[in-house]
Amino acid sequence: MNHIPCLEHCSIESKPEIAVSQLVHSNTSMALVWIGLRRVGSTWEWSDDNPVNYTNWWTEYGQPDNYKGNENCVQMYVDGNPVPYAGRWNDLNCDHKAYFVCQYYRYV
Repeated sequence: MNHIPCLEHCSIESKPEIAVSQLVHSNTSMALVWIGLRRVGSTWEWSDDNPVNYTNWWTEYGQPDNYKGNENCVQMYVDGNPVPYAGRWNDLNCDHKAYFVCQYYRYV
């Protein structure tokens, strides 16, 4: 699905969450997953409105680059081939189709 239906479900706020989300690779052949981060104006916001306290942009390749001025949503690489980019973030057009990573809260 594209980014819009995933907005209320996803965010990554720490490095351990990156490690957990990389497990998606064993369950899918997709190389990218939505993580619930989007550009609003000149700032990045999580879909659940939590502050952005952690980022993992693929800066070695200039991310985020807002290519053609239309990359307002964020996907994470989960395919580790080559290994260096697994877990790194890339801004993409929100209409791009991909799986998504969700965070849920356990209630006791």
